[in-house]
Amino acid sequence: MQDAKKNADEISVGTYGSLSAADFLVQSFSKEANIKVINTPFKSTPDALTNVLGGHVDAALVSGGGGLLGGGKLRILAVGQESRLKSYPDVPTFTEAGYPISVEFCYTFAVHKDTPKAVVDRLYQAQKAAMENDPENIERVFQNADMEARLGTPEETMALYKENHALFSRLVDEMRAPGK
Repeated sequence: MQDAKKNADEISVGTYGSLSAADFLVQSFSKEANIKVINTPFKSTPDALTNVLGGHVDAALVSGGGGLLGGGKLRILAVGQESRLKSYPDVPTFTEAGYPISVEFCYTFAVHKDTPKAVVDRLYQAQKAAMENDPENIERVFQNADMEARLGTPEETMALYKENHALFSRLVDEMRAPGK
């Protein structure tokens, strides 16, 4: 952090895409830390991490990293969700590190808005059964991607999307504000 404050215009952070959740976390971090951060969007998490390893960007804020994060060549400074990752229990959240920011990431099944509730419920029950029938395999697959498996109901998932949409909309408005 001290180096970032001394060289504020020179700190570059790679993300897995412009206007992604990682991009918004970078913007939030920049504001909370009072540091100018240059966001460098890449096409994917592996691209961003490879550019950190190659010295083309100073850091990366990514979702999952597979073996690249756990391989010892990169150091994880903080996680952007509300709780620590089970696979990295010693890595603090941004909030624990003194920057009150977080975004709960999620990957979901999406269906057309006119899909009957019975079909939505059936898909949810199938996902729930898969997670309950083979929790060790599900957990291993997600941990290999540096993520955690969680299943929310369709209603919980929609609430999370609405919460993130409100947060991202506010951040976009702030980024568009004069002087930004």
